[in-house]
Amino acid sequence: MASGLKVLLVQSLWLPPGVKKDRNPVYPLGLVYVADAIPEKHEVRILDLCVEDHPWKALRESVSAFSPDIVGISIRNSDSFGYTDVVSSPDASTSFCLTNLQRTLDEIDAAGFQGKVVVGGQAFSIFPERIMESSGRVDFGVFLEGEDSFRELLDNLEEPDKVKGIYFRREDEVVFTGPRAHADISSLIPDRSMVHYGRYTSSPEGIGIQSKRGCVLSCSYCIYPHLSGSRLRLCDPVSVVDEMERLSAEGIEVLHFVDPVFNIPKHHAEGICREIIRRELDVKWIAWFHPAYMDSDFVSLCSRAGCVKFELSPDAYGQRGLDALNKKMTTAQVRQSLRLARHLPEGAVMSYNFLINHPGETVFSFFRKLFFCFRIRMTCGGRGQIQLLNHIRIMPGTGVHRTAIEEGRIGPDTEMLPKSQEELFRLFYRRSRSVDAFYRILMFLSRLKHRFFRS
Repeated sequence: MASGLKVLLVQSLWLPPGVKKDRNPVYPLGLVYVADAIPEKHEVRILDLCVEDHPWKALRESVSAFSPDIVGISIRNSDSFGYTDVVSSPDASTSFCLTNLQRTLDEIDAAGFQGKVVVGGQAFSIFPERIMESSGRVDFGVFLEGEDSFRELLDNLEEPDKVKGIYFRREDEVVFTGPRAHADISSLIPDRSMVHYGRYTSSPEGIGIQSKRGCVLSCSYCIYPHLSGSRLRLCDPVSVVDEMERLSAEGIEVLHFVDPVFNIPKHHAEGICREIIRRELDVKWIAWFHPAYMDSDFVSLCSRAGCVKFELSPDAYGQRGLDALNKKMTTAQVRQSLRLARHLPEGAVMSYNFLINHPGETVFSFFRKLFFCFRIRMTCGGRGQIQLLNHIRIMPGTGVHRTAIEEGRIGPDTEMLPKSQEELFRLFYRRSRSVDAFYRILMFLSRLKHRFFRS
């Protein structure tokens, strides 16, 4: 199909029922990359439902006014998984992507849309067959990275089997055209003009930027190697800083590297920092770091380059838990990061993320973790932050998924894309009943403290 098409790219709503608008919205960088790859002969618009006060109304109005030939729907999350919400109330509001997708399809049809529907995004790439089978209204699915696949699909809507990385329907059968090579992103700077920053600057996490794709780690719960590959593809540091400089000139105060880990490889991160310093670029940024590749000189370099938040995800505290999660770090390296945090400049923080009741967790390691969090509070002051995260949401194909099956916590045929709270609850890994009991007590005390001080 050589003539130009009207393409509406939609960031799917992922918020729980009753929540109209994301308070800390995530800039839809993935859709920006896809839109930027579409040839100029096509007319493209982007709609992020997560920042709309009335998302379904905005969707209907956009479809009616624009009359697109193609609607592309990006599904970021399979569900708004929150273990604390699920266990605190059986009626807790949770968003499920299949429910939201069906609502999205119903709304565009109600607006008179009669074109082709293409679905992609992180959740789709984890559950492609299940999502394709959930609704016959979905014509195509883009598996993994979408820049090249979606662009080629627009020229081959009648012959999708010519395009690698695509799911499509052949009569009653869902067909996959096969994997495709990963995109070259070495010097890619996307045109962001279709998504204005104003609605996203309220988020303390800043606007997303990318310096690499792929992850060489293999944490047992993580889906990133599946989504972006286990081989690193690095952007040229000069191009990365070019984009940072452009965003800074447009008034963006905080940038957030969306790389799985910023300091792997370490020399690449150092190259970006040195380029920022060389240009005397005044920019603040946040990134994820691995403790094994941090020392005082490196942390100082990042700080001088504008890093204001070092996000760490040790997840466990204690070597048994770290090894069970395949974190490729030691307890000593986690403790070393705490010493580095004490010497951060004013305004910078080291943020620690932990999991609860994961493989390798014991009651003893659970309380060691809590004591380490206490040390962070006591020794780092405002330079240390703690975030006790969810239990692990088991994802298919991960090490934790295999462990859960071996331990009999789920079966090999357990549905991994739930549509109810009961189904979702079973998909959180919980190794020890005792740890869960202590955790619930802490949750109760935390809520009690919050209510007491609020009143």
